[in-house]
Amino acid sequence: DLQTDQLISAEALLYWQETKQILIPPDQFISVAEESGLILPIGEWVLNQVCSQSRIWMNSGKPPIPVAVNLSGRQLYSQGILRTVQQALTGNRLPGELLRIELTESTLMENPQQAIEVMHQFHKMNISLAIDDFGTGYSSLSNLQKFPVDIINIDLSFIKDIGEPGFDPIIANTIIQLAHSMGYKVIAEGVETEQQRDYLRDQGCDYVQGFYYGNPVPAEMFESLFLSSD
Repeated sequence: DLQTDQLISAEALLYWQETKQILIPPDQFISVAEESGLILPIGEWVLNQVCSQSRIWMNSGKPPIPVAVNLSGRQLYSQGILRTVQQALTGNRLPGELLRIELTESTLMENPQQAIEVMHQFHKMNISLAIDDFGTGYSSLSNLQKFPVDIINIDLSFIKDIGEPGFDPIIANTIIQLAHSMGYKVIAEGVETEQQRDYLRDQGCDYVQGFYYGNPVPAEMFESLFLSSD
């Protein structure tokens, strides 16, 4: 949170562990998982792992922290997605407020009407919703207004050049202003420098995430670094 400098949430990141030494990043296997249909059981496993870990943290007595999970188009438009998400929550006795679902613009534009219907059902579970990688999916403003989302994630491609010679701030600034005018909070992705953070704070951006605050870590390390601190 740029106003309080407090950690307010986390995002689940999936790696494929080929060996103890080799971790394959998601951009190298998620597309294969989608094409083969394996994304459905993988996605169900991720949701359950996230909800289970969140319950462990709750049981430890620490302040609850929402965790974001990305859903692919294959997952969003599958018949059992609502049941899968509900079972992950109820099976771990986790309130929906501690789960955030992130959907890319391009995913939402595959079938806007169906996406809207599913998103409304997520909201009934008290799950917050975010449009991920915003600015890269070419959605129309008329459609954007219809999506029942809470947060807009500015794609890192609009953030990475902040402070660099020739940087044009107009797109990032416009997204922040547009999102706020529509009642959405804004997360800037890919923040790696103090200069980027300070600039975004000056522009009224609500939240930031990125390597400036730390690299991806296992849940146990995340707990020791952040959740164990007062």
